[in-house]
Amino acid sequence: MAAPISSNPNQASQGALFTWELGGMVNRSTRQAFGVAAFTQAILWGSDQTGQGAAVGIRPRVRFWMSHTTSFDIAPGMVVLGSGAPGFSGHAGLNIADYVGLTMHVVALRPERFDVDRSTRVAVFAGGRLASVPGTIVGVGGPAAVLVAFLIVCGSGSCFGN
Repeated sequence: MAAPISSNPNQASQGALFTWELGGMVNRSTRQAFGVAAFTQAILWGSDQTGQGAAVGIRPRVRFWMSHTTSFDIAPGMVVLGSGAPGFSGHAGLNIADYVGLTMHVVALRPERFDVDRSTRVAVFAGGRLASVPGTIVGVGGPAAVLVAFLIVCGSGSCFGN
């Protein structure tokens, strides 16, 4: 999750950027790792809050290990489906002990509606993220727990007015 810190003057971003990312990385040396991730994001554009949108994309990633517990990631991404596609959504982040990270995101997307100026919506966000272990628990375990709860409730006939 990240909060806006800068954006186009006429198209200010309101609200947070939420991103869910799933991918893998392979260490190529004691100092570098490479990988790729698929992502989905939700963002709110415009002061009138009419530009809500979700997007899906892909990010190649490179990680530079600064120590055994600290690393720096760079992940330029391309939005391929959804709000503002095609577009750019990339981030750089400092990871601490593979549990949490501090991130900066840059998002540049096309306008949803015709824009005489054809201006690209650009915003910079700062925030945090959950790394591998807690991110897997929350990002995969959370939706799985909701699905299991849904199946249990619906299995008892309580979902569709039975």
